[in-house]
Amino acid sequence: MNENRIRWTDPTLVQQIIDGDKTATAWPIASALGVDEYNTPLHVGLTYTIYDAAKQPRCRVRITGVALVAWGDIPERLWTEDPAISGEVSLEAFKADHYDFFQQPADDFEFLAIYFELVETL
Repeated sequence: MNENRIRWTDPTLVQQIIDGDKTATAWPIASALGVDEYNTPLHVGLTYTIYDAAKQPRCRVRITGVALVAWGDIPERLWTEDPAISGEVSLEAFKADHYDFFQQPADDFEFLAIYFELVETL
């Protein structure tokens, strides 16, 4: 059986997961299909090993939910479970962190909210 993987290149985000502060993330829709050997397709209920920028395994999470979200209607659950890289928890901080990532989206731009729970640290 192949290992399911997700890779985060920013060490702060990986640490937020390990610390239990980050239990959600925002992804482009196409990324959920898997993009390389360190970012495999997402499936609710499966467990994924989280890799850091150096491709070292850091923890394992279980995907608990996926939701389609419009930029103009971001649910409170997403921005409270996906804090800004600074650690700030607010809609404004969420939007500031993701604005360039999503290439200056309009209100009708859609992306995925991925919810997960920490299973273990490695």
